[in-house]
Amino acid sequence: MRKTILLTSLISLFISAPLFANQPARSHTACIANFDDNIGTLYICGFGGKFKVLSLDRCELDDSDIPRVADYLAKHPRINALDLGQNNLTDAGMAALSTNKNLAWLNVSYNQIGDKGAADIAKIPTITNLEIIANHVGKDGAAAIAKLPLLHYLDIGRNNIGTEGAYAIAKNATLAILYIDSNRIGSKGAAAFANNTSITHLYLADNQVDDEAVIALAQNIHLTELGVQYNNIHNEGAIALANNSTLRWIYAYNNHIGPTGIAALDNNTTLIEANTLDNDGSTMQKRVEKIKLRKPRVSSDAGEVTPICS
Repeated sequence: MRKTILLTSLISLFISAPLFANQPARSHTACIANFDDNIGTLYICGFGGKFKVLSLDRCELDDSDIPRVADYLAKHPRINALDLGQNNLTDAGMAALSTNKNLAWLNVSYNQIGDKGAADIAKIPTITNLEIIANHVGKDGAAAIAKLPLLHYLDIGRNNIGTEGAYAIAKNATLAILYIDSNRIGSKGAAAFANNTSITHLYLADNQVDDEAVIALAQNIHLTELGVQYNNIHNEGAIALANNSTLRWIYAYNNHIGPTGIAALDNNTTLIEANTLDNDGSTMQKRVEKIKLRKPRVSSDAGEVTPICS
């Protein structure tokens, strides 16, 4: 049975997660016996996208399986998406994929990929959407990925790219949506995105970001959505964000914002939502969430159906 994957908007994930989180592993034998049985249609709503996907997530694959996957993709160029999340892959497996010239969407989250593997992924010039959550990517791997010429969406959360890796990604001129949570980029790394003119949705949770960085980011008139939760932001940073008139969504919960900063955000008339829950004992969530469901929904119905984007 073919499966169709339906995804709602990915532009506002609060916490990075694999496409099929909390699901058991599938049979390795069943996954690789007939790749045709694992083909589906991947819809990405919110910012658009329709992909023909080979879904091999949670298949207990190792590097020795990837040449076979690469060969199959080479023989089926219409397949432009590949899900390898939650397997047992390292840099060697990514080397086998590096000659592909058709992939636009790639998920390799929750593996053991380092800088060399990231650099091999960056040799695939057609990638527009990359999820490489919770691997071992450092600054060199981030710098390689940042050079992808068509990159539109990147989730590199829960790696260790540091400040230098953030500097490299901030120079990318094609990215619109970036998740860089839990990467130890610090305030200097976060502030580097103040000068980026292509990113509209930026998520910097758990990165030791302070007021100085947020004040710089508040000057960026291209950002419409900003996630800075689980950082070290106080009233000064919140007031700077409140003075920005282009931001529509701000997620700043679990910081150190006091009543003055929360009041400033509450008085902003252009924000759709400002979530400042759990800030030094204060609780406020501005207005209603206009887009309640943010995370992917998956359907295994046979055949293609209309994507659900609400």
